[in-house]
Amino acid sequence: MLERVRWHTSEGHELLIVTASPELYVGPIGERLGFNAVLGTRLETDGNGRLTGALQGRNCRGAEKVERLRAWLGPTGDATVYAYGDSSGDRQLWEFADHAYRVRGAQLLVVGT
Repeated sequence: MLERVRWHTSEGHELLIVTASPELYVGPIGERLGFNAVLGTRLETDGNGRLTGALQGRNCRGAEKVERLRAWLGPTGDATVYAYGDSSGDRQLWEFADHAYRVRGAQLLVVGT
C-alpha cells in the first residue's frame, strides 16, 4: 500500500483515509504518511475532554463513508476517486469510486470487473 501512496503522491493526488476506525487513532497515522485528511468515526468527549464511550455522529461505515467523502469534496464533487478497502463495509465507497480496489493481504484486486 505504501507503494500506491507514493504513486498517488507523485501524481499530485489528494490523499484521504476514510475509515470506520476512530479518527483519534488514525489521524496521526494519516498525518505521518502525508495524507490530506482522515475521515473516520468520531468519539464523543465531555466538557473535560474525556471520552464518554459514545460516538459523535454516525459510525463511518458503509454509506456514511460516501457521505463523509462527498462532504469533504464539496458541492462540485469534481474529483477522480480511487478507493481501496478490505471489507464489506467498503462496498458503497467502491460503488462511488471511479477506480475501486479490494485489498487482501499483499493482493490488490479490481472491484466490479
